[in-house]
Amino acid sequence: MTLFDSHFHLYDDKYGNEQDEIIKNAHDNGVKYMVDIGLDEETSKIVIEQANKYEGLYCAIGMYPEYCNDDELDLSFIERLFNENKNVVVALGEIGLDYH
Repeated sequence: MTLFDSHFHLYDDKYGNEQDEIIKNAHDNGVKYMVDIGLDEETSKIVIEQANKYEGLYCAIGMYPEYCNDDELDLSFIERLFNENKNVVVALGEIGLDYH
């Protein structure tokens, strides 16, 4: 069976500088593919960078719904980043159904 982690945030501060070890550990335990999720323009750029670095890592770029309260919000970065990085971007959007 091929394992696939469909949603995580590898750039999260709680992981410190352990990204290499986390990806290696995932692969060693049968997780072949993973999707790193961007929450805004800054983190979308980070997940693209990480997806280009690690084998089996792909990304979703977008804007967390909670951050979309501004009528003047410019989401054009999503299309631009997608068009520039189609090799690693496999989804657009961040569902954001966290209940916290």
